Amino acid sequence: MGFLGGLVMSAIKRSLGAKDWGTMIEGHGGTMDRMDSVSFAAPIFFHLVRYFFT
Repeated sequence: MGFLGGLVMSAIKRSLGAKDWGTMIEGHGGTMDRMDSVSFAAPIFFHLVRYFFT
């Protein structure tokens, strides 16, 4: 899911014309670029854990 999140968020940013979402982390394209994979992986992880372990 992390890889898919990175692809989808990159496509969204590309369509909006936003190459760099910030300068908080030097040389990494901003904080949102670091969180792309987490944006898809975290909800999937939450629901899998909730389904199988509760």
